[in-house]
Amino acid sequence: MVSRSSDYFKERRWHVASTLIVGSLALYATTFTSGVFMPSMVLLCIASFFIFACALFWSIPPTYLSSEAAATGIAVISSIGILGGFVSPTLIGWMKTATGSMNGGLLASTVLVCVGGVTLLLAVPEEALRVGEDPPTRLVD
Repeated sequence: MVSRSSDYFKERRWHVASTLIVGSLALYATTFTSGVFMPSMVLLCIASFFIFACALFWSIPPTYLSSEAAATGIAVISSIGILGGFVSPTLIGWMKTATGSMNGGLLASTVLVCVGGVTLLLAVPEEALRVGEDPPTRLVD
C-alpha cells in the first residue's frame, strides 16, 4: 500500500521518512505497554512500517545517481548499512549496561532512526525524486 502510494504520487522521500519515523516511534512505544497484550500487538504491527521503508529506500539512489555512479553509490550505502549490524547491538548492549534497562537502548535506536528519516528529507533533493509521468486517475486497478 505504501509502495503503491509512493508510485502514485511519484514521491519517495516523505514515504520513506514517514515510515521510518512512525515505525521507530511505535516500536519504542511498546516499552510503555509491557505486559498488556493488545496494545503491544497493535504497536508492533505499526512498527512493521520499517519493512515499507526498506523496500522504498532502494528505489531512491538510482533516481538521482548517474548510471556510472549508481553501482558505487549503492555499494557504499550497503557497506554503511552492514555496519549497522554491528553498531546497533553494541549500542543497545552498552545502553543496557549503562542504564540497567533495554529501554535506553531502544530509545537510542529510535532516535538514530528518526535522525535518519529527517536526514533523508534534508539531504535528498525533492526534485531529484519526482520522475515519471503524471499520476494515473485512479489508485486501484
